[in-house]
Amino acid sequence: MVIAAFGMALERAGVAPKTAKLDNGREYAAKAFTGGQATRYRFKIMPGEQPGIMTKTGTKAEWSKPYKGRDKPIESFWNFVANHVDKHFEGAYCGKDSASKPEGYDPKKHAIPIAEYAARLEQMLHWYNTERPHTGDGMNGCTPLAKYQELWEREKHRFDPVDPAHTRPGWLG
Repeated sequence: MVIAAFGMALERAGVAPKTAKLDNGREYAAKAFTGGQATRYRFKIMPGEQPGIMTKTGTKAEWSKPYKGRDKPIESFWNFVANHVDKHFEGAYCGKDSASKPEGYDPKKHAIPIAEYAARLEQMLHWYNTERPHTGDGMNGCTPLAKYQELWEREKHRFDPVDPAHTRPGWLG
């Protein structure tokens, strides 16, 4: 999934980033993804090592610092999703762990169709990205879409076009 998500990002942007901030999970450190780069699991680059897709596109991996929440703002985003989407479906929300499972939770009795959940998630994401001002580092009250557009216009000349071979299904094969 990590490789597929990176491929979709390359395809949508049409360019490969110079660097990418990555979490520390093994799926990100897999040789198929970051082969040819040092990771916290693979400290040396072995001669002749098969390069991963990030290495092939010229994208340098920057690894997040463990236990540093400000290094990975996506972590707080999942709380936002839980509060604005998951908890909307009373009785279906199961909590983040067994200790926080709400009373009345019954997966069989309160199950919701995936299409209904997806519609609520899509509605929330649209609002989150286009209407909700953000106060995080460097956001200055902008929405994520407005900040993305501002940065894209300022920085787009710095990126190299991506090779279409790196965005097609089966591009590692």
